[in-house]
Amino acid sequence: MRIELQLGRGAARRWHTTLRTKLCADGHDVGVALVECAVGAPVGLAMLRLFEATIYGNARAGGGAGLEQAPPHSACEGMVDLVIDLSGRVIAAQPAPCLMASWDGCVVEAGAVEALLAGRSPALAVVLRARGGGEGPVLAKGVAALPEPDLFSASFDRVCSRMGDLILQAVRRFALGPVTGPQARLESERGVSALALAGFGAANLAAKLAARLTRLAGQGPQWRIGWRRAWDDLSIDTMRWPNAGFNILADDGRRYFADPFVFQHEGVTHVLCEEVPFATGKGILSAFTIS
Repeated sequence: MRIELQLGRGAARRWHTTLRTKLCADGHDVGVALVECAVGAPVGLAMLRLFEATIYGNARAGGGAGLEQAPPHSACEGMVDLVIDLSGRVIAAQPAPCLMASWDGCVVEAGAVEALLAGRSPALAVVLRARGGGEGPVLAKGVAALPEPDLFSASFDRVCSRMGDLILQAVRRFALGPVTGPQARLESERGVSALALAGFGAANLAAKLAARLTRLAGQGPQWRIGWRRAWDDLSIDTMRWPNAGFNILADDGRRYFADPFVFQHEGVTHVLCEEVPFATGKGILSAFTIS
């Protein structure tokens, strides 16, 4: 089939390029049209991704499926058999039957962003849109598994990759002949404010610096090591604790310290502890001294 892949100008992503490659591998002639779209990428999305990559390292921040990367513009020659409109425009005058992505019921990815901000995996679907909008049959649907739901970038990449797979399934089903099935109505616009993204970033930073990454990853809370001098060696027995605050072993925001083991040698207090860099998620043994 001749397929026209319509992408919003300035909102094309790496998973779009991957989708085009897979469609071509299925034997389709796929052209790319960059069009103006009513709703661009949510404001602050790129900043949030950069923030997470800086704190946790690129390895933890995801594979980059949701990063901006426009496929080369290559218009189809002649009439097209199918349009895949990922621009979110919802226009009636399409040159052929049109597939549209549903991101949690919204035709733009902001619907998925909104769901991820709420801590859940968005419902994804691919709809064969009726002419003039309205309801159309669902050709493929699913959700993305999110092993680390508190890590936005990795979750968004997984959602984007899952959508690409669903579109590929929908094209294959469309190629088999007339399609019938349950109907779906799409919302043309639903924005996500920069404030919501900024709040998500700040809240997650606080949460991730206060707790190890996620429940689904099977990790426990984040720890800090603090110390203070007791009144005497009988403090535990007498419960006579000093009023002074704790001295905290500072970290750089990219790791945490836990499980201290204290011993003295030749008048020097040594502490062995676990150090866990977020970038690797693997603990190492470290040591420091208390003067």
